[in-house]
Amino acid sequence: MLTFNTREVRIAGYELQWQGKHTTKDRVILRELPEPGQAFNQKDLYAALGRISRLGFVRVVTESVRSDPANPENVTYVLGLAETTTGIPVQLGLTYDSFAGGFGGDAGYTNNNVFGLGHNFTASVGGQQNDAGQNLVGNVAYSIPWLDVDFLDFRKTPTSLSVSAGSNVVGNNSIVSSSTDTPASTDTGWDYTRRTNSFSVSLGRSLARNLYGTVGVGTGYSTYYLEALKDKEHVVTYKDASGAEQTRTFDKATAEGLLPAASLTTSVNTGLNYDSTTNPDFPDSGVRAGVSAGYNFGRQNNTNVRWGTVEGGASTYLGFGNTLEKTLGTSSKQQVFAVRANAGTTLGLDTAPTGTGYAVGGGSSASAARQIRGLEDGALFGSNYLTTSAEYRYDFGLKAGIAQGLYGVVFADAGSAWGGTTNTDFNLKYGVGAGVQLDLGIGGALLPSLRFDYGFSPQTGTGKFYFRLGKFF
Repeated sequence: MLTFNTREVRIAGYELQWQGKHTTKDRVILRELPEPGQAFNQKDLYAALGRISRLGFVRVVTESVRSDPANPENVTYVLGLAETTTGIPVQLGLTYDSFAGGFGGDAGYTNNNVFGLGHNFTASVGGQQNDAGQNLVGNVAYSIPWLDVDFLDFRKTPTSLSVSAGSNVVGNNSIVSSSTDTPASTDTGWDYTRRTNSFSVSLGRSLARNLYGTVGVGTGYSTYYLEALKDKEHVVTYKDASGAEQTRTFDKATAEGLLPAASLTTSVNTGLNYDSTTNPDFPDSGVRAGVSAGYNFGRQNNTNVRWGTVEGGASTYLGFGNTLEKTLGTSSKQQVFAVRANAGTTLGLDTAPTGTGYAVGGGSSASAARQIRGLEDGALFGSNYLTTSAEYRYDFGLKAGIAQGLYGVVFADAGSAWGGTTNTDFNLKYGVGAGVQLDLGIGGALLPSLRFDYGFSPQTGTGKFYFRLGKFF
């Protein structure tokens, strides 16, 4: 009889070997790894290495296994790590928007490893062109991705805390007539800019594998400013109840009287996000999906306001062609076909503040969910929106010097925003184009990706160039 004695290999512990400077606390790395005492599983360990790489401030250089001579089934997993927090933490940007009427720019500071605990701090200040003279914007945020405190199960289950504050503007909002002698939905030709000063707090928690939930509360104070009109007044042509064509002149005093009053509102929101992609920078498989709902209430012009919002979206990816090695334990296909769909709606619009809705269109927005490249940024506005995109992506495999990745893109976008006082009908808009994305790194630090797109809309017969910071949807 031939007898085999088998032993299950288990992880007895971990050893971290740092190369160069070491500011990151070991616990920040160890909490991403499987608990000691578990069976050695290469797949789980590589998944953990992927999570460590996605932190953005360390990279895995080497990995090895060392066994205990006295107990060979117990092994120590050894990781060689290097900090990636060197480089320039300040970002500068410059954009030109012909629709808004000129140049805009911003400067930002980012630290994604505050105190060596993996906390994120960002601050930015910028200028935007609009005809109301409301040019300065600014935002600041502090996020703790994992509340690593010895309380309940916080050290085993990722729970995040984020705080943010900012002052932002949105221009080119139409002023509509509410007079009895002009249809209430008539565009007066005048526009306004809305400035919102806001503060918010949110909590997030891992609920299951790849599933994350969030809850948050925020408050915002909005003021409205009339935008300058070169002709000092605007003549509107419309049809009265009998169908006869009429004209009316809207001067500055009339337009000012139609401006929305300042509003103070509070929002409570919750959301679920699912992400099964294997590569966060260039996903070639899996699904990303999310849904959020919010309830908002407050006062505008001594009137109680309240409304709800629901948004959702999903994207999926099909990789093919050659396989390219990325960081240790990760890889992706060289070619990817990606599709997404997003939608949102406003509930209780009749009790919402004036100007409530979604701005859709363009490609400079940080949110891909509301992009329709080929149109002006924010060209469409309504209480509902639906957008979709399809992209073919090609990874050139470039990784040399400051360039840490170069990708080519061919895309098609379509969608619409509708509902409200000025745009009641669903009017599908679409655009096609191409772009390029460049990932940058200095001294081992990953900087924001640069995305350049050119979109053409056959419906308008014009093309638009777009620039933004951020990665693929």
